[in-house]
Amino acid sequence: MARKKAGGRVTEKLPKILEGENDPILRHRTFEVKEFGKDISDLISVMFKKLKHSKGVGLAANQIGRSESVFVYHWGKDRGYFINPRIEKLSVGEIVEMEGCLSLPHLGDQLVSRPNRVTISGLTKYGSSTTVRAEGMLARIFIHEMEHLEGGLYIDQL
Repeated sequence: MARKKAGGRVTEKLPKILEGENDPILRHRTFEVKEFGKDISDLISVMFKKLKHSKGVGLAANQIGRSESVFVYHWGKDRGYFINPRIEKLSVGEIVEMEGCLSLPHLGDQLVSRPNRVTISGLTKYGSSTTVRAEGMLARIFIHEMEHLEGGLYIDQL
């Protein structure tokens, strides 16, 4: 993925974010990661770079054309990733907030109802278990990205 720029600096070509509510890759469920090592670490690294470049708060692997069940997030001081994530618990009450999507920029932000708290478990890039409890915007990000990994989009909630 690396290429040389004028002046000898090496830059990395980042993948394009897939767009459109009918894109077959976005609408397909991702696959469980079974092998941990350099490939998955590289994918996570590229996803964080793309997330930063796109000025987003979350990115699922299928949004960049990959089939692995992985998402990354960065909201305020919270930054991380999940491999093979599962929702363990959702709060009963929901909150309606504005929400957008890097894969649906033409729609802008829409009001979406989501649980305010979520507990997600998954794996690290080393294959170790991890669990995170989130609320508010971070919970919304987690649920939104989980939806992507299942082949869904936030507009399905409207």
